[in-house]
Amino acid sequence: FGSRSDGPHPLHSRGPPPLLPQQMARTAAFLVALLLSPVASELGGDLDASAFAAGDECAAGDSSCALNALQLKARPAALANHSVPLNTCQQDTFGTCTVSSCSASRGPAECWTSKGFKCLCPEGWCAINGACFPAGNQCASDTGGSCTMLGCSSKRGPTDCVSGKCVCQAGHCAYKGTCYPVSDTGGSCRILGCSRTRGPVKCVAGRCICTSGAVAISGMCQHGP
Repeated sequence: FGSRSDGPHPLHSRGPPPLLPQQMARTAAFLVALLLSPVASELGGDLDASAFAAGDECAAGDSSCALNALQLKARPAALANHSVPLNTCQQDTFGTCTVSSCSASRGPAECWTSKGFKCLCPEGWCAINGACFPAGNQCASDTGGSCTMLGCSSKRGPTDCVSGKCVCQAGHCAYKGTCYPVSDTGGSCRILGCSRTRGPVKCVAGRCICTSGAVAISGMCQHGP
């Protein structure tokens, strides 16, 4: 490879030199071997052998250049096949419960003594900045509580009585009968509108709630897990 100066190279200014019969035979055999190699398979067979024998890609008969060019072309496909998803779900909030239970600020995090007294998010929830949020925007609102005879228990968190059921208020999601803040930024819009600094929000019942697909982290709306 090496460094190249700006502008055409003297060897390229007159076009590629003609291939000798021996060079053509060597190049053809080498390219056939390349096309049948594991490297070529990464590209799904979509290769043009003539691209390596003409033009500025490689000099005629330069088999090492053809191999390097093919490997470079194959690299993006290989990386795509083995890349780690950006939305990988992390369950460790990095909180501990050695002395006391997990902080309420971590949401429905549970204390796992068998894993070193760690505060871990339950299945279906992912940790972001030390708190648990439902994965894939899967938010359950029904706590399972009834308010047909009495009101909803305060232990269920912010709820509303809807058709005799205790349902989480906007911006909250239910887990094991309790409502946890998910998209509620904590801001109020009863008098003034929601601040733009909170990101994509909407005013719901006087509360600044993140729009669909976003979660509230430290009062700011960000993309959810």
